[in-house]
Amino acid sequence: MRGANRSRWAIFATAGLIFVTASCQVNELVSLTGEHKLVVEVPADVDILFVIDNSGSMKTKQPYLAGMLADFVDIMKQRGVPGRYQIAVVTTGMESEGCPRCGPAALQSCVNQTGENGRFQDLVGEISFNGEAVAEPIVDESCRVVGHDLGCFYDMQTSRGIAVVNPNGCGYERGLAAMRNALGKSLVDRYNAGFLRDNAKLVVVVISDEEDCGENGDVAERIPGVESRTCYYAAKGTGPDDSRSHIDDPASKTYKLAPVDEYFHFLLAIKNHTPGMTQFVAIVGITDPGDPLATAIEFENNDANANILPACRIPGCEGGMECEAFPGTRYIELARMFGLGRDGMVESICQNNFADTITRLAEFTTFPKRFRLKGSLTNRSSLHLLVNDSIVPPYSCNTKDYLQECAGAGDNSCGKDLACVTTWNIHQDADISAESESENVLVLADHFNPAALSELSRIRIELIQVTD
Repeated sequence: MRGANRSRWAIFATAGLIFVTASCQVNELVSLTGEHKLVVEVPADVDILFVIDNSGSMKTKQPYLAGMLADFVDIMKQRGVPGRYQIAVVTTGMESEGCPRCGPAALQSCVNQTGENGRFQDLVGEISFNGEAVAEPIVDESCRVVGHDLGCFYDMQTSRGIAVVNPNGCGYERGLAAMRNALGKSLVDRYNAGFLRDNAKLVVVVISDEEDCGENGDVAERIPGVESRTCYYAAKGTGPDDSRSHIDDPASKTYKLAPVDEYFHFLLAIKNHTPGMTQFVAIVGITDPGDPLATAIEFENNDANANILPACRIPGCEGGMECEAFPGTRYIELARMFGLGRDGMVESICQNNFADTITRLAEFTTFPKRFRLKGSLTNRSSLHLLVNDSIVPPYSCNTKDYLQECAGAGDNSCGKDLACVTTWNIHQDADISAESESENVLVLADHFNPAALSELSRIRIELIQVTD
């Protein structure tokens, strides 16, 4: 192609990708003979469910959460493709004995009118001038499933959106139960209709500073002097005094929560157990960001009503317990089941700057830019990248609207205000574990987003080392 006549250009939709070429004979479907260094199919569409803790302990964390939401919206505008993604929000609140519906007699630790019991949030919240979240008395049903209008999710100019949840909610946080309700048949076909798409990847993102408390009825609620600490006792399986139930519980309910693997299999079944179609992200309390699996529930002492030791503290936060987060072991375990670094991700909620976390989250929620390769490479000049069976040129004009091949640095055929740059390249991964197969990583350029250039619901990526 680099030696072809460039006097006229034509636009093609070849195998689902939009190309601009100088001849009708290029970028046709091809079959190359060689060794596959990468073969992967990536869903182009993604449905993102945020499960956001709205209990009182999140009150001080709202300014930090606002910064994270703003970063997420910004990166989705840069990398996301409108129409390819959908976003919905639920809270960790589930109606129970300890969490009644809000009313004159229940103003704290109660269940609000929207966003809880697994129903998608459509109550617009606002972060006030003093950094606190307040729920506006405005219900916008068009924001229940967010598509093109990211302002519904969070508007950086007004600090308003459905992701701003009022932190007066249920103190028995049941994020996994809320997730399962939200995606279950009773809601997803009715109140939550329009969110789950058959061919879209599903990503669940939990943001909480507390432990998951299982299903309604798993723990005894409102035990004097204990309250929601029973969630931690049950998650650990034993109380601080090594007991199997609380001495003041008339029902002697055993410390035990719904198994985490129930939620794992539930999520996989939604996508027919198709690899890569379901992912889980936990932004929770962890003790060591380098080893989140080491996070454990520990007690101050061996008293039956002992407090829980915090997992981490927000750097620079001035205050007591409101600046702390407690172990989110069940969320961490669910992420582990999906495979950390693959379809599972764990990040600390104890941050005052979530820029790096949001960048990593973008790798989950938008079309990935990096793909680890198999084995070693013998001759990089013999590598060919195919997307949906079409060869991707090594150089192209840096426009996101179409893929226009060019010859490399110095080629002025791209036109005014555009440059001829690398479309894809092979990098050495500096952040590599000893167990990794290869340090070679395929990296797509910022302007090259196959999901934006294709109408297909799944994108096939192949890297082939052609043999003579």
